[in-house]
Amino acid sequence: MQEARGKLPKGSTGILTLSDGTITLWEERGFISKRRVKVAEFTLAEATSIQLGKGEPPFRKMHRLAMGYVAEGLEGGEGDAAFFSPDASPLEAIKDEIDREIERRRAAQESERRERRRIREAHVRHLTLLLELLDNIFQIIFELDGSVNWSLMDKHRSKVEEIGEEMEEIGDLKPIDVSVGGLSSSIQRRLTDDIKKGCHSLIEAVHEGSEEMSSQLEGRNEAFNLELYRPLVRAYLLLWDLKLGEFLDKELKKDELEELQASLKELSDMVGLEGDSRFEEIAEPPLLSETGLSFFTIRSLIRRYLGHLVD
Repeated sequence: MQEARGKLPKGSTGILTLSDGTITLWEERGFISKRRVKVAEFTLAEATSIQLGKGEPPFRKMHRLAMGYVAEGLEGGEGDAAFFSPDASPLEAIKDEIDREIERRRAAQESERRERRRIREAHVRHLTLLLELLDNIFQIIFELDGSVNWSLMDKHRSKVEEIGEEMEEIGDLKPIDVSVGGLSSSIQRRLTDDIKKGCHSLIEAVHEGSEEMSSQLEGRNEAFNLELYRPLVRAYLLLWDLKLGEFLDKELKKDELEELQASLKELSDMVGLEGDSRFEEIAEPPLLSETGLSFFTIRSLIRRYLGHLVD
């Protein structure tokens, strides 16, 4: 146990002890039969600040140890205590113990913050790759309508392969695992029917994987909310589906537009961007105009969400 003797701010004799990770400030009372009365107490884990300096009136010749600590029930949730002693050595020893504990917690919090950011960045990268994969898959589907430009198709194949390799680099953090090897092989072999099947298979894998995220309750309290996969992927798929319908000259259906708008609103609510002027458009997106669906505007807004999730 470490102990320092001195004065309390009100002038009475005091004792400061550090024992078994607990800091206690005592007031010594009585003339004949002295006894200690506890004035304040907190653990090392509750300490938030510590400062050793010169004394102040009426203890100018003493050393002053000022301590801050977590205190439930007090205004601001933090308490403070001061102790004065003519001997700096025991105060320095106590201060060193508190400093070490505060630094240990700071380092642990910083490590946790870095790890949470690493996880968050990995999920955002994974989501970005999934959206890029969907971009290329739908472009491949468009290219299959009519005469196929195999040179352009090979460019999409290369991009799909690149996306697949980047997904592998993310490792176990990616909750949706897709394989692009089958689609790549079909494009190389110029098998149009197999290409169509490969595209639809990948779309289904991404869609089903994102829908399953809503059942992973543990994701709600982690560095990244896995439930975000569902509305984000759903909105992106709905958007591309409407674009495909426009490409095939199909009539836009109101219920499909409303479903897309509902998914965008759900995504906005989950990310918590209400009131942010940069994202006001997405709550009521310009789904229809005189020229049709504002595809690129909405796709850009969805992608801007991903950047916000890392900040």
